[in-house]
Amino acid sequence: MTLSDTGPSFQAFGSRRLRRAGVNGRRVRVTLEGDELVLTGAKDAVLRIHARDVERLRSGYEETKYSRLFQTRLWRRGARAPLLLLPADGDIDAYGITIRAFAARVAGAGGIARVERGISAAGALMVVVLTSFPAVAYCGIALFIGEAADALYWLAGSVPFLVLSGIFIWHYQARLRPSAVRDLRELEQQTPGPNFRL
Repeated sequence: MTLSDTGPSFQAFGSRRLRRAGVNGRRVRVTLEGDELVLTGAKDAVLRIHARDVERLRSGYEETKYSRLFQTRLWRRGARAPLLLLPADGDIDAYGITIRAFAARVAGAGGIARVERGISAAGALMVVVLTSFPAVAYCGIALFIGEAADALYWLAGSVPFLVLSGIFIWHYQARLRPSAVRDLRELEQQTPGPNFRL
């Protein structure tokens, strides 16, 4: 995709980390300008992030009860903590276009190993732990109170829980676990757009 010097943009929710980086406000405009991601907050506070200064970029999403929460973390050279970009409602598609284009610039400036997919390791594992708990609990109860003669019935009863747990473990491995991309097209499955899929 060819972009002009001023490329796509979206609004992100303001955060404490963005305020610490010098960009305040409840909403922050994020615009791709050439090889820079330009964050503009309240009172025209501006933070420019050049692709060559990004040590890592990680895009992914978390499943919630009602929706998906897309997010991108940017580790800037010399910064203590990553910046977290959360797109505001209504700018989801523009977020996907902007982040994929900037990720291509980060890969071009420092190599594709700087681009990752997934969310935080702790957050991803927490999803697996919480969704596997019913299967583990059911099997534990079955072993504790079940009798040998009823083992087959208990085992059959645990199948739905084990299948559900297996689905979430697969989802962790395929989508949530942080890992470097081998191809930038992998980000199409992590960011909103026509090729996004579970």
